[in-house]
This record gives sequence, C-alpha cells and structure tokens, in this order.
Amino acid sequence: SALKRYNLCTAVSNATKKLLIKAIDDVHLEPLKNNITGLANIPVRDMLAHLFKTYGRFTSTQLNAARARALADWDLSVPVQALFNKIKKSADLFEAAEEPLSDKQLVRYAYDTILKTACFSDPLKTWRRRAAADKTWAHFKPFMAIEYDDYLEDQNAEVLNPYA
Repeated sequence: SALKRYNLCTAVSNATKKLLIKAIDDVHLEPLKNNITGLANIPVRDMLAHLFKTYGRFTSTQLNAARARALADWDLSVPVQALFNKIKKSADLFEAAEEPLSDKQLVRYAYDTILKTACFSDPLKTWRRRAAADKTWAHFKPFMAIEYDDYLEDQNAEVLNPYA
C-alpha cells in the first residue's frame, strides 16, 4: 500500500508536470532546462516556484482592484456564501502578493458589505456584542449564513402572506 501511494503520487506529479509544460510557453521555463535532460529532473514545485518568483508579482492597481471587488455591493438574491467566496478570493490574492489580510480585515470586509444592505441591522448588532475572541472569520461565516437563511425565510413568508 505504501508502494501504491508512491506510484500514485509519482503518476500525479508526472501528469501535472506534463500539463504545466503544455500550458506554459517554452520561453518561461527555458531558464530551468538542462542541456541534456531538459525539464525531466525538475520537480513541479520548482517549476511553479520559478514561475511565481519570476512572474508572480502584483501591482498596487491589481491589489486595489481586488480590495474593491471584496467590498463591492452584495446582491441579496445571491447566497451569502458567494460574498464569502469573493472575499476569500481577494484574500488569496493578497496572500500571494505577500500582503496577507488579517482575520479582522476579512470580517470587516464582510461586515461592511453586509451592513450596506441595511437588511441585517439586528444580527450585526448581535455580532458587535460578541466577545472579541469570538469575532473571527471562522465564526462570522456560519453566523451570517444562519442570519441570511432567516432573512430568506422572512422574505418568503412575506411573499406567501403579504397581509400578515
């Protein structure tokens, strides 16, 4: 079974290497090539590290655009998870740029975006009253997912019974 895992890892690594080489123009991997073996002895992680080190820089314009996307208005017809995914995507970009967003910043981005909808005043008030140690990104997401579900239930109840 250890041999099977080794063989599987090797096969995945080789397949990934072939895909990477096929997807990237030769000029970008040329500095890694050996005159005799080419890229045969270059691990995928080294190829990726080279590409990222050489081409993986982000401009302040790109980072500002990512921040703006994270803070863009949220359409309440879209699940709240989409908002969290959008913020996570921006956070990943900042991480790659070696300017990681803090846990507090992630919460702040989501909080401010949700606050702009003016539909979650009470839940956000409840959130503000939590202990500082509980105000984490990991806690905020499920908290707001439940609140969003409650919001949808209230909206559906109003549609079904407008005179209630």
